[in-house]
Amino acid sequence: MFNSQLQQEWCLQELKMAAEADVRIRDLALYESLNTVADNGQSIILTSGCTIPVLRTLQRLVIWGSNINQEMFIKILSYVKECPQMTRLHFEHSQLPLKDVIDPEQIPSQLKERGLRVLYDRGHGLVYRLSFDHGQWEIHYLPSNQSLSVGIDQGQSQLEQEWCLQELKMAAEAGVAISLLSLNASFSTVADNSQSIILTSGHTLPVLQTLQLLFIQGTDINQEMFIKILSYVKECPQLTLLHFEHSQLPDVVDPEQIPSQLKQRRLQVWWMDVYRLLDLESGRWKDGVEQTAKWWAI
Repeated sequence: MFNSQLQQEWCLQELKMAAEADVRIRDLALYESLNTVADNGQSIILTSGCTIPVLRTLQRLVIWGSNINQEMFIKILSYVKECPQMTRLHFEHSQLPLKDVIDPEQIPSQLKERGLRVLYDRGHGLVYRLSFDHGQWEIHYLPSNQSLSVGIDQGQSQLEQEWCLQELKMAAEAGVAISLLSLNASFSTVADNSQSIILTSGHTLPVLQTLQLLFIQGTDINQEMFIKILSYVKECPQLTLLHFEHSQLPDVVDPEQIPSQLKQRRLQVWWMDVYRLLDLESGRWKDGVEQTAKWWAI
């Protein structure tokens, strides 16, 4: 939508006239302008106070840059129900209740019969599609040459961390490669059973079967915690790189406590501040430059 209220009014008048004249409206995009939906589902109320009535010829509605809870989501579906030609509802760069199950009974049956597709693109490459049968978001699309890379920062809100964690779980369950998970000053500890990482926010990060690189930043780690992290890494079968940066680590690690599976996997543990690589057999740090030169020589 346009910025000024006057421009929005002109645009809305044009939309109404087009719908009344039975002119097809292929797309309507709301850029950070959605406020709410009227309780009767007959109009969308914009942040400017202007209202969009039901548009009978609208085919696709795109909502961009909005935070939407489950109650608002259901209200949007109620509006969509009133637009008989709409078959696509897209959300982009928005925050949706990805982790919540939407009660299928609250989804209007007309939308199921119409074959409406509800897609959600968070901007990380993954696109989700809402299953009307289960009320859950499922991974719909990921470019064949792309993997998921996620950062969880201490400064993020609890809600944003929840969305990141849910996205990681869904990606791992769907077999999508997670090329990088970065924990920036957000790591707290590892659960005693090694099945999860506990963040400073209190949220837990479960074992991720498709995680390839774990990057822990801004955390000082003693030997006991270091071994617990290795125990978690052991449970992630595709994880072959563990990096630490802006962190204080133990000078020597007891090699007897390093899981043998990690040695067989040839896990690389890098301390980036001093560019050293952990020798899993001796538990001592080796010069990373020297080791890299050996690999290039091979």
